Parts: sequence; structure tokens; C-alpha cells
Amino acid sequence: MSKTKLVRNASQASEGLDIKRLYLPGWTLESPCPSCGDLYERDFGNDYLSYPTPGEWLDQTFECECGTEWKVPIRLVLKLEIEKKPK
Repeated sequence: MSKTKLVRNASQASEGLDIKRLYLPGWTLESPCPSCGDLYERDFGNDYLSYPTPGEWLDQTFECECGTEWKVPIRLVLKLEIEKKPK
């Protein structure tokens, strides 16, 4: 008896998600300014990721009122699992 499995066909798989904008409601990136310590945030429910590619690093740029600009690298990781449905 064979098991159900999820198979990725690399020759047909796209490297990207084939979407222009990815909104992630409920997810916020918080980062303090490296110079003055003020906290800044990026709400991904409103501020989308543009043409996201899973596994690739994407810099999120912040700019503080004190004039400091800094980047925070993020990476989108997708995980897909097959589980038995609870009864």
C-alpha cells in the first residue's frame, strides 16, 4: 500500500509565486533605529511584499526622523505539510 505524498516537479516549478503583491495581515516587522533607538514598524497587512520569491532575501528599508536609514533582511519561507485530518 503506497502512502500519499507531495512531490515537487522541479522542471515545471516556478521560482517565484507568480504574484505581484503579497499582503500578510497580522504580520508586522519591528526594528529600532540603530542611532537613536526609536522603534519603527512595517505592517505587512498594509505594506505588501512586491514580487516575492520564496527563499530569497529581501531588504526592508527603514528611515528614521533622525536621518538614519537602515535595512533589515527578511526571507519568505513556505512550508507545506500533509497531515491526517482530525476526526
